[in-house]
Amino acid sequence: FMNTSGTIWTYFSDTKNHSVMCLQYTKINESENAVALTRKYRTGGEWNEANWNGNITHPLGIPPYMVLTKETGQRVATANEPPKGTGTTPAILDILEHQDPNNTCGVFSSFEFDAPLKEEDRMSLRSCELRIKPVGGQITASDECVGKFKTICKAQNYTRLYEDSCKSSGK
Repeated sequence: FMNTSGTIWTYFSDTKNHSVMCLQYTKINESENAVALTRKYRTGGEWNEANWNGNITHPLGIPPYMVLTKETGQRVATANEPPKGTGTTPAILDILEHQDPNNTCGVFSSFEFDAPLKEEDRMSLRSCELRIKPVGGQITASDECVGKFKTICKAQNYTRLYEDSCKSSGK
């Protein structure tokens, strides 16, 4: 799902932080096992941006996931080891729970975790999101994708983070 040079928009999120809008990811670089991306979002009228690094892992038994850390000068975490040292961000476990056959939408769940990674770390849900790739310049979520988001995330209360003004002002 991350294999794109375009922007990936967060369409829906069940996060409790309702001040975040227009959350987007743009890939800077990707190799077989690693990804570097820019995470950009709006709070109020102000845009915020940070670079994140991640290791992509394809373990048996669970979907592919990325271990993401914000760039603060720390060393990059390995698949089962969060960053160590001062001034580092918690490691975020970003799991691709569902991807549609057209590769245009994905449901991601995110967790903070400590090393070594354990199955119960998946209980510390940080957020669950429906992310969309634009198709023909349009950013829309199909009924199938929204249904998968609601089922996988057990989403009853969620926020739409994407609005039409995001595209023009987020570049």
